[in-house]
Amino acid sequence: MIRPARTRSDTLPLQTRLALLVLLGGSLAVLFWLLAFQFRPEPTPPARVAPAVIAPKSTPVVPEIVQAVVSENTGRAASLAEIELIAALLRDERGLRPPAALQRLARLLQSDDETVRTVAQYVAAPLRSNANAQARSAARAAAESALDLTEAGDFPAAIAALEKVAKELPESAEWSPRGREQLETLRSSIVQKRQAQRDAVLAGAEKAWRENPSDGTLNTLLNHPDASFRESATMLKLKLEDEAARRRAKGVEQQRKEGLLRVGWLGFFEHITAAINEGDLDEAEKLCKPMQPDALLTGGVSDPEKVFQSCALEVAAVRALHEAILVKAKRQKKVVVLPLRRGQIEGTLDGVDGRQIFVTVSGAARVAVKIESLSATAIQNIFEYHELVERGVVPALWALFAYENPASAQATLTRNFTQAKLQIPLHWQERFKLERYRRADQDAGKHVMAIKQAVDSGKPEAVKAAIDDARTAIAAFEEYEPLSDVRQGIVGAALKIMGASERQRIVLQTGVQPDPAYAGLVTDQISQYKESARRSDVGVQFGLKVGASGGLQRVLVRFDGLEAAIGKRKVKRAMLEFYQIDSPQFSGAEIGLFRLRRAWTPDNGTWISFDAARKADWTAPGANSEADAAPKEESSVKLDAKKNEWRAWDVTQYVNEVLAGKAQNNGLLMRVTNAEPDFHVRFYPETDLEAAAAKDKSLRPRLILDLASE
Repeated sequence: MIRPARTRSDTLPLQTRLALLVLLGGSLAVLFWLLAFQFRPEPTPPARVAPAVIAPKSTPVVPEIVQAVVSENTGRAASLAEIELIAALLRDERGLRPPAALQRLARLLQSDDETVRTVAQYVAAPLRSNANAQARSAARAAAESALDLTEAGDFPAAIAALEKVAKELPESAEWSPRGREQLETLRSSIVQKRQAQRDAVLAGAEKAWRENPSDGTLNTLLNHPDASFRESATMLKLKLEDEAARRRAKGVEQQRKEGLLRVGWLGFFEHITAAINEGDLDEAEKLCKPMQPDALLTGGVSDPEKVFQSCALEVAAVRALHEAILVKAKRQKKVVVLPLRRGQIEGTLDGVDGRQIFVTVSGAARVAVKIESLSATAIQNIFEYHELVERGVVPALWALFAYENPASAQATLTRNFTQAKLQIPLHWQERFKLERYRRADQDAGKHVMAIKQAVDSGKPEAVKAAIDDARTAIAAFEEYEPLSDVRQGIVGAALKIMGASERQRIVLQTGVQPDPAYAGLVTDQISQYKESARRSDVGVQFGLKVGASGGLQRVLVRFDGLEAAIGKRKVKRAMLEFYQIDSPQFSGAEIGLFRLRRAWTPDNGTWISFDAARKADWTAPGANSEADAAPKEESSVKLDAKKNEWRAWDVTQYVNEVLAGKAQNNGLLMRVTNAEPDFHVRFYPETDLEAAAAKDKSLRPRLILDLASE
């Protein structure tokens, strides 16, 4: 197509020029078609110049494009004119950008007309190539920059650079999705490297501080350019300062010794786990028989000597288990699957040589397997269960499973020993205790750190949220020991900001607060289920239930010892809280508390009776009459879709009337008040869940009393 001259083009607006170009292109196409029909020229077609954006002027003319202009119909011509328009807009510096051009070409690239598709592809190809090249170039530059920044230790800048470029990769580039995947892979590796370096640096700083508290490594980290290093260093410093304060309060040397002994015992348990998992029973036996003097014999656990003896007995039991394997493999051929510590063998037991057993595998190959390389699963596959029972080595097998799977050791050992009605070995009890202490200490430290940050912000709402969030963690830690002076100082400052100087808070929680001896917050599960209607010992191993589960379920609750806990002070607010755990259907349930009018006896309430021991029955089963419980709710809560949440009922009026002698402290009936059979809600009971993997006293029901100052 011959382009119109650009004479005086600067005097015409761009839109006008483009419109004229479209009209001219269409007219010329029709004209060429007429000339071709009337005069039937020689086969040599007239020249058509390809769009400048496609190729320079020196590019040869494409015969197919020329022929397309003079053939078939004006629909094709219009499409070709539209492509010419897009090419013209691309040439104009104020026209289309390549991404927009590709978007406009998308329909033409899908045209049913092969000629239109060919021309559109001719225009689009360099645009796509350029888009991919630009995307690759941007990603490559970002990756190189990120690696340089990583080498310089500037992890945040490296990660930010990768995230920015990944977000900005053009959608028009077909390579962009793959590019984002590659950038994300690099970003993940940098994040891991950052974490590894941070952990190593912090470990070094902690070691240096423990050896010399005046060492400046930790203070240097507090000014690290990476915020995550600064935050971790701040938490570490707070932890170390806490330890120092506790040592000063209890005696520097004694506290240091006790802390080191706890760490030492945790290290001992890790070492013996590694030795047994490697099959090195000699090393495990050596660890269980320390020579005098040994620091671990002086403390850190309840009875160090008995803990070592318990470990030694278990190692001996594992040896006996290995001997039993040798006897079994020598006397009997048996097809077995043997998962090893590294790999797996499947075949037939075929004899013994020393500490090795032979297994004949496919092809009659005979493979020797060291007895120490067998996993607990392999040992289990060799024996019938009754053989293990007869030899008395079942607990040893349980121990091997626990050593191989430390994350679930407490749950599996507790379940196995409980079902067998055996006591968990002392060394496992002490190990679990130390691990719980370590978790509680870390969790409390994290929450106190959050309180400190909220205090530093000076925002009362942030301080209140941090305090509320930390209550459970602090209570769990204080089961082991009081908060240190440093931590107490931080919490005290937070309470002052909240205006806590005008009131005092007391928490009543069985076995936990105000002291472990408190047992005044009691509950009873009563059930309509035919098997349980007269039982006073309805199981709560899966939680206290309200709603329906094989029959209606309701709860009786009472809190004793109010006068002893608060003295003569006035209760400004009283909140009864239950920790809601997962259940089949709870969202939307409305749960009300009703004052009981019968003096029920704890652990003797049933669906039929408020005192099964005396055979004293409710007027209507389930405390369903006004003679049993007040018809009006004392307090009510509607549950949302959340779970593992504290739910709170306001019982201020009830508590104050009990304290003033205006009401009998008969407790409260808890039940679902809207469509009771349609819901099934569970709460953590006042004694630990029997089936829970990790029991948590801090989740028991609690009464929170905010008191006026004396």
